[in-house]
Amino acid sequence: MSDHQLVKTPVVKKAKERKTPFFTKDLVKCVIVLASIALVASLLLGVMNWLTYVDPDETIMKEVAGYFGIDLSAVSKDESMAGENVNACFVAKDGDTVLGYCFYAVGTGAKDGTMELLVYINGEGVITEITCYSQGETAGYFDKVEKANKSKYIGIDVDDIDGLTLIGSKDTPSGAGQINAISGATYTSKGYHNAVAAAVNAYKQNKGVA
Repeated sequence: MSDHQLVKTPVVKKAKERKTPFFTKDLVKCVIVLASIALVASLLLGVMNWLTYVDPDETIMKEVAGYFGIDLSAVSKDESMAGENVNACFVAKDGDTVLGYCFYAVGTGAKDGTMELLVYINGEGVITEITCYSQGETAGYFDKVEKANKSKYIGIDVDDIDGLTLIGSKDTPSGAGQINAISGATYTSKGYHNAVAAAVNAYKQNKGVA
């Protein structure tokens, strides 16, 4: 062999790399397991919501029945007496005699949003009770207003007034239906007042005495 003769170097072919499939059996199993867990969790949550659901209408109707001392069947929801900021009205009867109304009213303008009150007006048009259904005011504000002003609304004959008006905490009422705001809780006073005023307006509009 000549010194100048080239020696061919054998070419070593690279083994083809085996591509891992995107969806492996383990990945598919994992997806199936997670989907099953999510499905079961959703079903359990649905069952829990169904078991723990409380019908707000039924809750209020039971309260109304207890307040008037009548059977639950004697309380009905009157959609026609709902109005601006009044979600519903519940009527309590003794036979054909209307004992009173309970207005589920929303008070806008409160410090932390809105508050929801149940305002009771008897068959003669007198505010007899106000209870809180829901409120999210800063601790102490709502209690302060309720303690100071609730008694000012109760006893008002709404047939004898044009409406309710909230005035300054230091102003002197000059007419029927004027209520002083509570110093240091002006916005909470406004929310409370607006809920009661909404109930009064709904009552007057539907009783034909507006």
